[in-house]
Amino acid sequence: CPLREQAQWLADARVMSMANYWVFGAPDIVRKAIRQFLAVQDEDGLIPATGPMDSPLTNIDFPCHFIMMTYEYYFYSGDVEFLKEIYEKLGKIINYFESLVDDDGFIIDKNLKGFFLDWAFIDKNGQVTAAQCLYYQSLVSFAKISKVLGIRDRAEHYDSMASMLKDRINSLLFDKEKGLYCDCRNDGKFSLHYSQQSTA
Repeated sequence: CPLREQAQWLADARVMSMANYWVFGAPDIVRKAIRQFLAVQDEDGLIPATGPMDSPLTNIDFPCHFIMMTYEYYFYSGDVEFLKEIYEKLGKIINYFESLVDDDGFIIDKNLKGFFLDWAFIDKNGQVTAAQCLYYQSLVSFAKISKVLGIRDRAEHYDSMASMLKDRINSLLFDKEKGLYCDCRNDGKFSLHYSQQSTA
């Protein structure tokens, strides 16, 4: 975003990196973006929503995209050495997510960092469905990265966590009567709002 924020948005960078692989086949610029975001990683492990300068803009879902973006970088580049270089910093993000997990295995916004998800209205209270789906995919991606690096115990651990989370998303956040995923669940009750984003 060269005009307004004069910064790189993390989730946008992931989308553009995918376009880049197909159109230009230039993974080096994605590696540079990953390095720039990691340079401003918070002490708690979160990556700010914008970089490469320090930014007060944080939320929980953008770092999920970051883990996925990093695995996708490896998938298109085969750059194992880069994964080795940044693995512990990725682990800090996953550890932060684990600090947010409730009794059902869902991440909730304990530290009031917020979920962005989309500009459209989505009910984001309690156990937010779209956030759990992003968390699930980040666990899958981190397990794959661990497997690539031969760290089998962590690969198995996060594969197992992802599998349990997927089951809980489908059993606790899916409204069988409506055939839709609710936006969120609070105190065991479905939100009254069912967005396209949550079910997608």
